[in-house]
Amino acid sequence: MKKHIPLLILMSLVSAQFESLTPQQLQEYERTKLTVESVQTAFGSASIRWEAYYGFEKIPESTFFEISGYEDEASKALERLKAIEKREQLGKRTTFLGCGVLLYAIAKHPDAVNMPPEGALSMLLIYSGLLVGVGATTEKNVNWAPYEKAVFVAEEYNSRLLSDIKSKSLAGSTSETTLVQGTVKSFENISSSLIAVLDFEGNDISPSEARALTDRLRSELVGTGQFTIIERGKMEEVLKEQAFQQTGCVSSECAVEVGKLLSVKNIIIGSISRVGSINSVTARVVSIESGEIIKSTVYDHSGDIGGLLTQGMRKVAEELGK
Repeated sequence: MKKHIPLLILMSLVSAQFESLTPQQLQEYERTKLTVESVQTAFGSASIRWEAYYGFEKIPESTFFEISGYEDEASKALERLKAIEKREQLGKRTTFLGCGVLLYAIAKHPDAVNMPPEGALSMLLIYSGLLVGVGATTEKNVNWAPYEKAVFVAEEYNSRLLSDIKSKSLAGSTSETTLVQGTVKSFENISSSLIAVLDFEGNDISPSEARALTDRLRSELVGTGQFTIIERGKMEEVLKEQAFQQTGCVSSECAVEVGKLLSVKNIIIGSISRVGSINSVTARVVSIESGEIIKSTVYDHSGDIGGLLTQGMRKVAEELGK
C-alpha cells in the first residue's frame, strides 16, 4: 500500500487542478496530456501490458518517456525495441533459409526413403528460426517498463502540464492575444489548421524507427500549438476503407491522393536517412489543391539516431510551424 501513496497524492493534485480549468485550458490539456491504458493480454501474463497516448494519439513507449522528460528511459526502451526487431529479422531469415535448404534436399533426393543430411539441417534451421522469431515477437508485446511506473510518470507529467497551462493564463491579455494571432498566422501560412502526417520513409533505418520518429513529429507538431493533426488510427481507418496503402507513399502526387481521401488541405511527407554518422530528416508540406510543396525543412543530426527523438523532431516541428 505504501508504494501507491505517491501516486495517490499525484492523482489528487491533478484532480484538484483539473476542476478549476477554463474550457479553453481544458481543451489544451486534453490535447497534450499523457494517458496510460492497460491492455488485456491473451496469455494472462502477470505483468500488465499498457499503451500510451499523447492527447488523442497513440505513441510508442520510448516517445512516452521522452515527452515526460525521462530521456534515459526513452533511450533504453528504444534500444530494447531495436534489439528485439533484429532478433525478429534473424528468426525470419533463418526460417527462410531452412525452407530453401529443404526444397534443395527434396530436389536433390526425390526418391530418398530416409531424411538426407540436408533435410536434417533444414529442420534445424526452420526450428531455430521459428524459436528465435516467435520469442522476439512475444517479447515485443511486453513493455520495457511496468504499468505502475508508467502510470506514475503520466500523472507526474500531467501535474506539471496543468501547472504550466495555468501559469500561461496569468501572462496577461497582451501575451494571450499575441499567441492567438501567431497561431492564426501560421494556419494561414499552411492554408489549414487540420493536417495529416504520412509515415516518413526510412533509408538505412528500421521501419519501427521511422514509425516512432514520425509519431514523435506528430506529437511535437501538436505541442507547437500551431497544428491540429489527424490521429494515426483515424487516418489508417479511412485509408483502409478506401483500400489505400500509405506505405511507400513519399511522392507529392501520392500525398495529394491521400490528402483528398482524408479531406485535408495540406499533408506532410518526408524521409529519414542515415549516411555514416549523420541522421537526416527531410519534411515537406504539400498543398492538396495545387500539388505544390509549400514548405520544407531539413534537419541533420550527428551521432546516435536517438538524438532525432530527443531534439530533432522538435526542431523540425518548430520550423514547419513558423
